[in-house]
Amino acid sequence: MSALAAKPHSVAPAVSDASVRLPVLLFFGAAVFWLVNGALLAFLSAWKLVDPGFLDGISWLTYGRLQPAAENALIYGWASQAGIGAGLWFLARLGRTALAGHRLLVTAAVFWNLGVVVGLCGIVAGWSTGIERMEFPGFASAILLVAYACIGLWTFVLLRDRSSSGLYVSQWYLLAAFLWFPWFFATAQILLVHHPVQGSAQAPIAAWFGSNLIWLWLAPLALAGAYYVIPQEQRRTIRAYPWSLLAFWGVAVLGGWSGPQVYLLGPVPAWMVSAGVAASILLIIPVTLIGINTFGTIRGPVQGPVIAFVGVGLACMMGAVAQNVLAPAITLVTQFSDYVTGQNVLVVLGFITMTLFGLLYFIVPRLTGEAFRPGATGWHFWLVTCGMATSFLSLTVGGLIQGFALYDPGVTFMTSVELAWPFRLMSAVGCLAFFAGSLYFALSFVNLLLRKADVLPPAKKKGATV
Repeated sequence: MSALAAKPHSVAPAVSDASVRLPVLLFFGAAVFWLVNGALLAFLSAWKLVDPGFLDGISWLTYGRLQPAAENALIYGWASQAGIGAGLWFLARLGRTALAGHRLLVTAAVFWNLGVVVGLCGIVAGWSTGIERMEFPGFASAILLVAYACIGLWTFVLLRDRSSSGLYVSQWYLLAAFLWFPWFFATAQILLVHHPVQGSAQAPIAAWFGSNLIWLWLAPLALAGAYYVIPQEQRRTIRAYPWSLLAFWGVAVLGGWSGPQVYLLGPVPAWMVSAGVAASILLIIPVTLIGINTFGTIRGPVQGPVIAFVGVGLACMMGAVAQNVLAPAITLVTQFSDYVTGQNVLVVLGFITMTLFGLLYFIVPRLTGEAFRPGATGWHFWLVTCGMATSFLSLTVGGLIQGFALYDPGVTFMTSVELAWPFRLMSAVGCLAFFAGSLYFALSFVNLLLRKADVLPPAKKKGATV
């Protein structure tokens, strides 16, 4: 990472950490809470495919409500809040500045979690919008946007008050993510929920929203952290650093266009699908550059959980993009199978979640002065990694088998379900392992905070740090 000149009014890292400690830990704590709940819901929904009669007498625990509740809890409760907390810390550290006040951010965190609670209750009550990754009812999404207005305001204040003379690539990713999210989220809400457009236009807009949520919101938050923690842990500059900006613009231009490829041969304009396919294929270029920047910086054996988690997350990102490149050739077979669910597992639980785990292992000890217990990090890493990999591989292989069975006119639908059953069972086992690892991490996180009882400044000193 190239050095940027610091202005005289730059503050020490300890001052930056003290200024953002309360809101960042609040976002992290809420994120960990939703991680555990989302992982539990994901296991229950996976088990419903193995044993459909499980909890069949409770309407709000049907698969059609559990599955979107799990995905939204992981995206908006866990990944978004962990990314926001990490982003605030990175902006303060890289800008060598202190947060001018945290009450508004604390209020925003409370309202964000209120929106998640209301949204999940709406899903399980049967008020889902039915739009993938945007199932929250409209009134819950409005609460999220109100909360985000306060969050976005303070991120731009941190960027404005930075004491460095330029921007690191991590700051580029964070600035873009915090600008893009309200734009595409509000646009999709207006066009699909509050004032729906005609039916033929809704599917492309939903696909556009889904790809933006990953590549223009969660991915930039994760990549910003990866570009910061890897050189810090390895104590060397990013390899081929000038390429990092080219990779950034590649993700910015191509990421949002990759969604419409899911409607290959579907009832949407051919040019949209063609643009989606082209964007998905070309996305391999910036992702390759990101791999050169990050993996090229890592030297020697991996030590500690930060590089281990971030490395697995980046490897999953490259695997997900490779799958998208192959998608046009196999979509006819896989589009109605578990293969698609496996892709979601690789992106949300693999790329985003594993990278965020690494960021939390890097940031939390610097905020609290306490380190995670080494034995706990090992158990956490192997439980979530093996759980995620088991679920992904089972759904991918089982989805291919199921897809070919569905494509064969001589095979009945029930036969395709029976062929997929063993792989769904293994996927449920993987989800259970991931839930166990997430719960283990949550207990380690709470234990760390309890060991550092004075992690928050005394009330009389709060004014001195803001």
